[in-house]
Amino acid sequence: MNPLGQALGLRSGTALRGAVRIAATAVPTATSITRQPADAATRPYGYSLGNGAWSLVGARHGVHAWTTGAGAGAGPAGNAFGVPQARSFFSTSSLGSMASKWSTSSASSKEEATDEVGPAIELGLFSTQIMADRDILPSNLKPTHYALSLRDLEFQNWTYKGTVDINVEITEPTKEVVLNALEIKLSGAKVTHDAGQVASSTNFSYDEKAQRATITFDEELPTLSKAVLSIDFEGIMNNEMAGFYRSKYKPVVPASASVPRDDDWHYMFSTQFESCDARRAFPCFDEPNLKATFDFEIEIPEDQVALSNMPVKETRKTKDGWHMVSFDTSPIMSTYLLAWAVGDFEYVEAFTDREYNGKTIPVRVYTTRGLKDQGQWALEHAPKIIDYFSEIFDIDYPLPKSDLLAVHEFTHGAMENWGLVTYRTTQVLFDEKKSDARFRNSVAYVVAHELAHQWFGNLVTMDWWDELWLNEGFATWVGWQAIDHIHPDWKVWAQFVNEGMESAFKLDSIRASHAIHVPGVSNYLKKHAYGNAKTEALWEALSEASGQDVTALMGPWISKIGHPVINIDESTPGEITVRQSRFLSTGDVKPEEDETVWWVPLSIEGKTGSQGIQSLALTTKEDTITGIDDDFYKLNSGATGFYRVNYPSQRLEKLTTQLDRLSVEDKIAIIGSTADLAFSGYGTTASLLSFVQGFSKETNNMVWSQVLDSIARVKGVFGDDPAIRAGLEKFTIKLISAAVDEIGWEFAEDEQYLTSMLRKRLIGTAGANGHPGVTLEALKRFNACVAVKNNPAKAVEVLKDEWFNTKSIDGKTICLAGLGSVKDESIIRDNLLPFLFNISPPAPVSESVPSADMHVLGVGFASNHIARGIQWKYLQDNWDACVTKLGNPIVLDRFIQVSLPGFTDSASIDEIDAFFADKDTKAFDRTLQTVKDKIRGRVAYRSRDIEPLREWLTTNGYMA
Repeated sequence: MNPLGQALGLRSGTALRGAVRIAATAVPTATSITRQPADAATRPYGYSLGNGAWSLVGARHGVHAWTTGAGAGAGPAGNAFGVPQARSFFSTSSLGSMASKWSTSSASSKEEATDEVGPAIELGLFSTQIMADRDILPSNLKPTHYALSLRDLEFQNWTYKGTVDINVEITEPTKEVVLNALEIKLSGAKVTHDAGQVASSTNFSYDEKAQRATITFDEELPTLSKAVLSIDFEGIMNNEMAGFYRSKYKPVVPASASVPRDDDWHYMFSTQFESCDARRAFPCFDEPNLKATFDFEIEIPEDQVALSNMPVKETRKTKDGWHMVSFDTSPIMSTYLLAWAVGDFEYVEAFTDREYNGKTIPVRVYTTRGLKDQGQWALEHAPKIIDYFSEIFDIDYPLPKSDLLAVHEFTHGAMENWGLVTYRTTQVLFDEKKSDARFRNSVAYVVAHELAHQWFGNLVTMDWWDELWLNEGFATWVGWQAIDHIHPDWKVWAQFVNEGMESAFKLDSIRASHAIHVPGVSNYLKKHAYGNAKTEALWEALSEASGQDVTALMGPWISKIGHPVINIDESTPGEITVRQSRFLSTGDVKPEEDETVWWVPLSIEGKTGSQGIQSLALTTKEDTITGIDDDFYKLNSGATGFYRVNYPSQRLEKLTTQLDRLSVEDKIAIIGSTADLAFSGYGTTASLLSFVQGFSKETNNMVWSQVLDSIARVKGVFGDDPAIRAGLEKFTIKLISAAVDEIGWEFAEDEQYLTSMLRKRLIGTAGANGHPGVTLEALKRFNACVAVKNNPAKAVEVLKDEWFNTKSIDGKTICLAGLGSVKDESIIRDNLLPFLFNISPPAPVSESVPSADMHVLGVGFASNHIARGIQWKYLQDNWDACVTKLGNPIVLDRFIQVSLPGFTDSASIDEIDAFFADKDTKAFDRTLQTVKDKIRGRVAYRSRDIEPLREWLTTNGYMA
């Protein structure tokens, strides 16, 4: 175990770096979701270029936007950016989708995948090279406690009234109180002093760009150690999946009488505050380091249920049919972690095995009426995970209860509100009879990831949004570790290498990506409990625990774009020369960009006279290792290091005959390296196909996934050439035929999860590539992907009907993914694209995909070589209507990032530039740059390798 691994007490510090890189993929950039203009002078929390590198502020998990970097050549002022709308969506949805890779894609769409555009649905990459010019609230008031009361919820115009009493310290005399408010109307304010004096005001001004309200008093407020700022206000229960919002759903059983409804939908209510949307629900000091305690109460209909972070304290009747529900005082926490929900809820309940303060902790999964039984799978995991984390962190779970709530409309996967975690329904509910097996894995992981945040992020919070990795990185790693603890048979570390590290490699190797930091451990948590922390505090804790200079050790890994590739020279028998270089997927690293020296753990196996793995480290640009077994050796054994290995072509050929000497993780890593090296020009597609054709007898699901993902990437770049496409299909069918025959169609009653997943992948791939026997059998059974290919009109009709009427939680996702496989141009243009972008009303609800799910069909079209251009044309022709439909800036940004990067011609970049030249792109300007970077990489790959690929396919009998 290397020094960092020792400090963390984990499997591998280098593998942890992979987890942290993945954590980055869960965090979107601020610009991807801000509504502010690109003007450094007016943008709150603005950052600008510094030292030639972009800085990040921003948002969260989900899920999440691809970022761009310094290479764009933009000036400092015009490209400063902000975080007011940097909402939380690095929540596990990104990681959840990564945990069950392609959870929103059909097998056939995988076969034409763009560069990780599937996981990109909910992933993003971020930087922590932040400038010091953050624009924060004035420091003259500091909150310590909020008492928030909401009443008069109005279900026709969706308004409510509220009062918030904020205990504050006034640190300097002032006539003005400035705090955050967005779409909130203030009606009265007063400040009560210690001595009982009261200063009142109705003089309010609003800065919508800064998302602030200023309360001006006639007389100066003196410096006070204790005062109470009381504000009366009115808010909106919006439909934008941010702040305090309403979610529409169709009840599966009759709902309580008071539940709001219209001709098509019923409604529930919940909150989404991370990162900067608490201000949409109530006026507050909405910055992560302005922590306070919270008392919360809300008036609701008596036949509905209210939830919040803490247990219910009391319920008192207010008027006929209504009562006020109040909750216990919360621990000290950031505003973005406050949460509440109102709806026709029911729950399933279990308890932790461990006792906390002499009591077991109740754990509940809440759903709207009729769905609670589908919460059992999550409930099987949550108490175990709470106990497990309490033990390994050596800190007891801090709250008296843990609730998990399924929310019908959600921008991403989940949100770690302390004590009340909210989830997209597919990430917390699982129907043992109807749900797709892959959601079994993702639900378990997402539950673990969000519960990890109860310590990492909630107990200890980043000082500012530039330190968001503090929340995300460690939650990513220990989420996987918890699932490995509970389900050792799932082999999740192989899944981590296949899904997590591979996604991170691809994100980390584009010029538009940026470096990140790495999270910490128990002593760090204890020292900073209920507070905020910066990077330096973590390095200090890790250095103290390990006795190593962690700052120096990790510096290049966290502060430099890209990652190393280790090039191997076997010119001299019995030894190898290894040289590290910066890897970029575009393959265009300049000499001045290749001066970084990483600390690289080589983990070599195959030294003569030695058994097992030798823990050597490369600490210089180049070194020679002697005593190498010329018959067999491997670097990065077990795939614990976050770097690529470029073996000579003859070594790859040799390894193809020695697959039994490679672990599952080794196979995945070598395939991934070979594919990435081909894409970037360090290797060739011919070498990749030559290597993977040796895997026809493979039995491991994750290895097959890596093999087929790599072929899919090739197909996505070269598949618009009909002859090459046919050749790759022929290659794929030959490669998988024996495995398809072996695994068959029938599920055994006691079949293991991984076997089920392998069957789905192999049969789906066979059908998508035209395997005759599989196609015939699939049509008999109506496999959606194959039916779409062979009878698209009928399949579309059936799938749309099933999408609208299904009672299965994940059924809508699966139907949308199937529809993305359609190749008929007229059906795509005249039927499916209007279905995707129609707004309801006036369109029937059966002909309008909800905005939160639009990316599922959008990514299917983007991965479909026929539909990709048609979708882009539709987007251009109907831009204003499309933006209106997408609505939420997160959703808009996500759609841009999944719909555009699959093109393989330079003309597409020119077309994108021309179209957006006069458009408002504030919500996705950095994502646009990344999209173009990815297209450039694909263009270079295609132009470089198309003829050699054609020659290889011809020589090997796959093309005439």
